[in-house]
Amino acid sequence: MNRSLFTALGLLTAGCLLAGPTVAQQKVYQWKDASGRTHYTSSPPASGKYTERGMVAPAPVAAKPAQPENAQCTQARANLAILKASPNVRIDSDGDGKPDRLMKPDEHATQMKLAESIIGTSCTATPAG
Repeated sequence: MNRSLFTALGLLTAGCLLAGPTVAQQKVYQWKDASGRTHYTSSPPASGKYTERGMVAPAPVAAKPAQPENAQCTQARANLAILKASPNVRIDSDGDGKPDRLMKPDEHATQMKLAESIIGTSCTATPAG
């Protein structure tokens, strides 16, 4: 390809980008002059052969709906919020469903790391809000 063709294609591309949706309704004519240079214009040449090109606008890309967070991610975020809010977190150590003692500092640190790890692997985005 010669330089004038690249220039013409570049100008055509820039024109399409600037014109936006209105270009989709216009026709473009491709033709060669006496020197063999390819031209792209919005009207056909006065004489000679040309090819009519239709400009087609790309289909709009639909936004992907936000995926709800999985339950493990939601629970890890809630746990981390509780752990960050207070160093004095009560836990159920005997499994009866009632908190019966304070979490020890090393347990607190371990649970913070665990929640952060789960968030890092299970959560896809930052929470809304």
